[in-house]
Amino acid sequence: MTTYGEAFLVDLENALAALHSFSHNPYDGDNVRDVLSSVGTKSELFLRSVVLPGESPKKTSEHLIDALPMTWVSPIQRDALHRLRRLYNKAKHDPRYQVDLLDALDVISQATVVYQHLVARGAGLTCDERPSNFAPGVLDLSR
Repeated sequence: MTTYGEAFLVDLENALAALHSFSHNPYDGDNVRDVLSSVGTKSELFLRSVVLPGESPKKTSEHLIDALPMTWVSPIQRDALHRLRRLYNKAKHDPRYQVDLLDALDVISQATVVYQHLVARGAGLTCDERPSNFAPGVLDLSR
């Protein structure tokens, strides 16, 4: 069985692979925006449902990142997650914003390292196994 953390890390690696493929194939800004949107949405869901499952659902992504214990992440790691949040929010709320491929690669790569660290530490429910009959929904990170 796959854990929630493992499944999320696979999603991040797939997103990075897609972005890398754009550098060798024709793409447009919407392709990069779509990958960034997927990663941003899944990151928020992962933080809210898996890493910090006890936090109020009303809390913002910014609050969730700031709520990560200092024993789990360094200030530099926290900043990497905030950079992802800010880039994702900019792309999400400004349809004219053109997401730069290299920026997206850099930001998602740095955030991936932080998430790998959180999973390795066993933060929250990251080591819990996802049931094989897991129905798509709130905690489905495989999409």
